[in-house]
Amino acid sequence: MAPMGPVFKSRHRLHLVRVIPVSRHSSFATPPAAVRTTRLRFPTVPMPQSLACLHTHLVFSTKGRAAWLTDGIRDELHAYMATVLNNLGCRVTLINSVEDHVHTLFDLARTVTLADAVKAVKTTTTVWLKNRDAALADFAWQAGYGAFSVSESNMEAVRHYIATQREHHTRVSFQDEYRTLHTKHGITFDERYTWE
Repeated sequence: MAPMGPVFKSRHRLHLVRVIPVSRHSSFATPPAAVRTTRLRFPTVPMPQSLACLHTHLVFSTKGRAAWLTDGIRDELHAYMATVLNNLGCRVTLINSVEDHVHTLFDLARTVTLADAVKAVKTTTTVWLKNRDAALADFAWQAGYGAFSVSESNMEAVRHYIATQREHHTRVSFQDEYRTLHTKHGITFDERYTWE
């Protein structure tokens, strides 16, 4: 009887592999029939899931912080942005804006990069706004953005912060808000390349 070979472990049981003696004159190109028919059989195990929970607070402004986002378009814009993100698999919690910038709280999908999600939102909403009203023909978003991770325990506080943007900006400018968010999250940025 041939000796037992190495032991391979799977999640459910040990697998013993029988070693088939082969003489040193044997050709590996034409192995014995016993070797050709020997197979390792492992139990079928479902692939492990890849799970993620990436709450994201996204902030970006209009180009030059121009006051394009009026009350007449704001609700439709939020709905359009939410649809774009949802179609990417990014579940939206809340979107709110004032005249010159937008805050979005959403869960970044596991299969989408942040840069791709932001690009999709900016590109599609720019086209939509320009087609919606001839007065918005020159509309543009700033080139950059700020994105900040949000812990589960802080979700309600951030949701409230976004919901009360109008009141917040009676006291604080967008520039000061943006600086504060970066400082709070430990992000160093160069203001020479931030405001446009």
